Amino acid sequence: MATNKRKKLIKDCDVLWRKAVKARDRCCRVCNREEGKLDAHHIIKRNHMATRWDLSNGCLLCFNHHFAEGHHNPVQMYRNLAEIYGEAELERLRVKSLKIVKFSINELEQIKFSLALAQERE
Repeated sequence: MATNKRKKLIKDCDVLWRKAVKARDRCCRVCNREEGKLDAHHIIKRNHMATRWDLSNGCLLCFNHHFAEGHHNPVQMYRNLAEIYGEAELERLRVKSLKIVKFSINELEQIKFSLALAQERE
């Protein structure tokens, strides 16, 4: 039963994280495009749980920048993100992402609540 609750909380947090990033950024952070398909992109891959739902680990990208650069040309994407956020911030996220974490059910519920609030504030 706890496994099902954990999976649902993780899915809920993923959805809320995407919505919060979209509400905050409103346009592609690389080209400022506001229309068309816009995707929330994890700067550090989402399999790193320590940064998975950190809003500073996300940016909104148009379809072109998300797939053409975000997933197929990581060197260019790093350059774009370093220009936007600065190399120090990217390094902070990288270091944070190395931390091994397994969130408890209570911690996941707190993350979900925080992401819901962040989405509403934007």
